[in-house]
Amino acid sequence: MSSALRRGAAWVMPCVAVAYLLWAVFVVPASRVDEFAPVYALLSFAIAVSAWMPSVALFLVVAAPGLQALRLVAVADESNWPMYLATVVVAFVVGLRARGAVRWIAVLALGIAALLVGWFVVMPGEYGEFVSNSLVPDPSMRRVAFALTALAAFGAFLSGWSGGLAVASLLRTRAVTNLLDEATADWQEASSELAAAQDRDRIAREVHDALAHSLAVIVSQAQGAAAVAATRPDAVGGSLQTIAEVSRTALTDVRQLVEHIQNDDVGDRHSIDDVPGLLRSMTQIGMRVELDEHGRRPALAPATQLAVFRIVQESLTNALKHGGPESEVLVDLDWRGDGLALLVESRGDRPLVPAGNGQRRGAGIRGMSDRARLAGGWLSTDRAEDGAFIVTAHIPVERELVDG
Repeated sequence: MSSALRRGAAWVMPCVAVAYLLWAVFVVPASRVDEFAPVYALLSFAIAVSAWMPSVALFLVVAAPGLQALRLVAVADESNWPMYLATVVVAFVVGLRARGAVRWIAVLALGIAALLVGWFVVMPGEYGEFVSNSLVPDPSMRRVAFALTALAAFGAFLSGWSGGLAVASLLRTRAVTNLLDEATADWQEASSELAAAQDRDRIAREVHDALAHSLAVIVSQAQGAAAVAATRPDAVGGSLQTIAEVSRTALTDVRQLVEHIQNDDVGDRHSIDDVPGLLRSMTQIGMRVELDEHGRRPALAPATQLAVFRIVQESLTNALKHGGPESEVLVDLDWRGDGLALLVESRGDRPLVPAGNGQRRGAGIRGMSDRARLAGGWLSTDRAEDGAFIVTAHIPVERELVDG
C-alpha cells in the first residue's frame, strides 16, 4: 500500500467519524441525546483513530457494547441499532491497514463485541424493560435468539474485516505488479544495453581482426623498404607491391565487414583452408613460419573454421608486432584428441610495437579468447622462460572425418 494512501486514510477516517456523529443527531430523539451521547462518542472516536491506532479502535468497539451489556449506557433500540455500523467500518479499516498480530486479534475482538451485542439485545436485564422484552417476549426462545443475534452481528463485523483484508490484498497485488513491471522494464533496458555492448564488442573484434594483421604487414614492409631504399632500390618495388596487395585485401575485408554489419551479420567467409595462405603471406615478409598438423581433420562448422583462422591470424599478427618481421613461429594443429589442440609458439626480438603497449595487445588476446569460448573451447597465453610467447587453445569439433 502506498504511503499516499496511508496518509489519505489518516485524514479520511476522522471525516467519516464526523459524518457518523451527524447521522446520530438525526437518528437519536432529542429527549434521549444525553443517554446515547456516550456510546456514540465512543464509536465515533473509534472510527476516527482506526486508521493509525487500530488497537485502540478495536478496544473501543468492544468497550461500547460491553458498557451497554452492563447497562451503564443506553442500549440500541429499534430506531438506532444501525449504530453498530461503526463497528463494521472499524473492522474494515483494521483489515485494510493493520499488520501482524493486530489484524488477527481483530477477529477475536469482533467476536466478543458480537457476543456482547447479542447479550444485551436478547437477554433481560434487571433495570426495567429492555429491547428483549419486545423482540423476544418468550423466555424459552431467548437462548436461540441470543445465538442467532450474536452470529448475525459477528457475520456483519467479519464481512467488514474481510472486505478490508481483500482490498489490502488487491492493493498489495497491484503494488507487486507495478514493481514487477518496473523490474521488467529495467531488465529489458539492461538487456538492450548489454546487447548493444555485445554488438559493439563483436564489431570491434571483427574490425581488429580484419585490419590489425594487414596493417602490421604494411608497417613491416614499409620499414624494410625505408631501410634498404638507399642501398637496394630494386628491393623497394617488391615491398611496395606487397603493401599494395595487402592493402587491397584489407580494403576488401573491410567492405565485406561493412556489408555484413548492415545485414545484421558480422561474420566473414574465412575458413581453415585459408590458414596455409595466411602462413605463406607471413613468410613473404621475412618471418619463418612452420605448420605442423597431426591426425585427420574432421568436418568443421563455418563458425569453428572462422574461429581457428582468426586465432591463428591474431597469433601471427602478435608475433609480427611484438617479435618483428624475422620472428620464428610454430603453428601446431593436433586433431587426434576430442577436438582441436592448437599451439602457436613465436620468438622474436625486433618488435614493431614498443614494449608496454599492453592495451592493443590485450585487445587481440581478448578477441582470441572470446572466439575460442564462443566455439565451446578455451584459450590461454603464456611466456616461456626463453622468451617465447605461447598461445594454447582447445576447440571441440565433430568427429565426422574428411580428407585433409
